[in-house]
Amino acid sequence: MSEESGQLSAAMTFHSADERGKHPRITNSGATTYWKTVLWREVLEMRSSRPEFTQWRKPIHTSRWLPLTAAALALAQVMVTPAQAEGDTQLWNTQNFNYKFNDKWSANLEVQERWYGDVSYFAFFIVRPSVTYKWNDWLSFTGGYAHFRVFDGEGDFADEDRIWEQVNIRLFGGKDQPTLNWRTRLEQRMFEAGGDTVWRLREQLRLMYPIADRVQGVLWSEAFWRLNDVVQANGRLLEGGIEQWRNFAGLNFEITENFTFEAGYMNVYTWRTSGNTDDHVPWLISTFKF
Repeated sequence: MSEESGQLSAAMTFHSADERGKHPRITNSGATTYWKTVLWREVLEMRSSRPEFTQWRKPIHTSRWLPLTAAALALAQVMVTPAQAEGDTQLWNTQNFNYKFNDKWSANLEVQERWYGDVSYFAFFIVRPSVTYKWNDWLSFTGGYAHFRVFDGEGDFADEDRIWEQVNIRLFGGKDQPTLNWRTRLEQRMFEAGGDTVWRLREQLRLMYPIADRVQGVLWSEAFWRLNDVVQANGRLLEGGIEQWRNFAGLNFEITENFTFEAGYMNVYTWRTSGNTDDHVPWLISTFKF
């Protein structure tokens, strides 16, 4: 079960009286200190051997960064995932409808369906409209709304509304080139059943790499942090801290100029006091451009 369904169902009669919605606060660990040390050592070595680190105007060759970026994204799951956790097999299906007003403004409507319980029942229906302003070729800002309806497999459901803000930075690359994007998203999650508003931060690194004509490899990793302590509608305290980690690998196919199809596997690890979950998700994404 995902973090969204755990929190929504916490306020409903079909949810059992356990601690599924409550998560521990995660503090800095020895692993964090270790990786900071390793990265700082790499920076010092690069500064001494590569002039582009001391001369701001000289470009950094993306081919030198690709192995390090791919390795970091691939190892993210190993770094944060404990050895034992209960899991579920799910299926997610997404449709994006993107309309470009001009060179600066565009709008997107995302519709998503999810099946849970080893793909045995329909669990989520999501509608997520948004508007994006493109500042330049490297930076864009997005604001949007989302409505979530989660089902328990027996006909009952709960609703959630979200307002969210996003900044996307292209660190390097472009069309027909290896491209690395860094996305920061802030969400305000409001549950129809009641309780405090949850402020959640999402950080994603996404790498796309051309491997054939109109085909790109996709690799991304995204971490979720709950920024505040909240009291849920059922009276339980939900503490802030790291909440979820998603890692995805797949292929992106440019079928036509206005239609792309992406398919891949995503691992979703969620921290819970009642037992962490490690879910396996085939994900299909269709994008239509107008």
